[in-house]
Amino acid sequence: MAATDEPWVGFRWREPMDQSTELEIDLVRSAEDIDLPAAAELTILAWGRLPTAGEIERRARRLQAEVTNLDGTRQAIFLASKAGRLVGFGKVVRDSTDPSHWWLVGLVVHPDRRRQGVGRALSRARIAHAQARGATIILSETHTDNEASIRYHAAIGFRNDGEFTAADGDRKVAFSLAVEPLVSGAERSEVHICGLHPRKVPGWAYFDAQVTACDCVRGAAIETLAPDDQQVARWFIDALAGCRRVIDIGCGSGFPGLYVARHVERLVGVDASPNTVRKARSHAARLRIPNARFEVGYAEVLRFPGDAFDGAMLCGLLESVDRESAGRLLLKAHRVLRPGARLAVLDQDWSDVMRTKPARSWRIEPCDQGLRLDVVERSACPPVERITSCLLRGDGPSSRRLAQIQPAKGVSDNAWAGALDTGDVLDAWYEEAAQFDASIMATVIASAGFRDVRIESKPIWGQQILLLTATADHPIDQKDKGHQWR
Repeated sequence: MAATDEPWVGFRWREPMDQSTELEIDLVRSAEDIDLPAAAELTILAWGRLPTAGEIERRARRLQAEVTNLDGTRQAIFLASKAGRLVGFGKVVRDSTDPSHWWLVGLVVHPDRRRQGVGRALSRARIAHAQARGATIILSETHTDNEASIRYHAAIGFRNDGEFTAADGDRKVAFSLAVEPLVSGAERSEVHICGLHPRKVPGWAYFDAQVTACDCVRGAAIETLAPDDQQVARWFIDALAGCRRVIDIGCGSGFPGLYVARHVERLVGVDASPNTVRKARSHAARLRIPNARFEVGYAEVLRFPGDAFDGAMLCGLLESVDRESAGRLLLKAHRVLRPGARLAVLDQDWSDVMRTKPARSWRIEPCDQGLRLDVVERSACPPVERITSCLLRGDGPSSRRLAQIQPAKGVSDNAWAGALDTGDVLDAWYEEAAQFDASIMATVIASAGFRDVRIESKPIWGQQILLLTATADHPIDQKDKGHQWR
């Protein structure tokens, strides 16, 4: 096997195979690093067939072509060996449209070595390889009748994102795993607060933890909503008039999608927050809206065939993701829309926010564990909002001091800093999201393949809100994967 200086390669995983030998995991650098006939034979055995000489030769040629084209920055193959004999291998491939998403594909384990840690060890190595190259989401899939694979994905921490129909017509189960990129300590986070280095969390994590506070679904009739919520729901209904199948990307707990659903043939909501999706499903059942379906999934990984929808809605989604993610999810949205489909987008008007709110503000909120301090930082160039949160002990001196200086007019924007004792901090995290004024939003939407972009700013919810409509142009030449290894 080839030597390597990468920490996860060549590491001897002590898995429960037997007591005498160790499992070796190695990265394939070139065709010389892999016994192609042995790998071909192993593949055929894993399929449950006895290999013939002709089959081994044909499979070995295909594997050789795969290995010859290896590029460690975009794909890699790892081998698992025991006592010098190949017992498994697997591939990891970067998504062709999103460099932060990587796919685990082509896992092969000798039938006699299954349930002995080989698959787990290969998955650890492949995930670490992707993390070292900036991966934030690991993706995988299997056929719906492969119960062993479904159990395996659950065992190694993957989230089941539900079933879908692949391009070849097969029914499959989608899986995803959120990971942190492996970077040096100096690169890990430039964000700090009073000497603390909080961890970064995705924007949907806030809504997942605050489902009730963020839920504005009421009765079945639109008139049961608060006045501003009625205005928003009616705007989406009008913007998507004539659409039959609508996708609600970043659907939250079902507002305003459930009210749009009554005016279309089918509505599918997708959100990364399991708790909000659970609430949306509950609302759909309570309000008897059978044509609305809600799924857990990432906006940047829409597992639907092309041209599946003739309408898409995004309510407050773009303002909760970073700029790169916004562009990628709009491309994904375009892919699942028919040419001529309608797009409706609502987000806060950042130019109004910067005119009416300070560059830094803070707030404190009681919570089950004690007190939460939120420090909000706003920037016009680049247009970004960062919210850094600290969970404080309820009985600590920091909580008592902060309670005495509630943020109010005349209180310094930095008054919290003098009251904070880092010894009272139980946890610290931050989320950072790109923001949009009318010009930036129109440009981002148009660059994702939409035309006839129309945008206006209206006073809603006590602030200026951007309302945008657009039409999906001709299909963009993009593929979700291109990673199939068969």
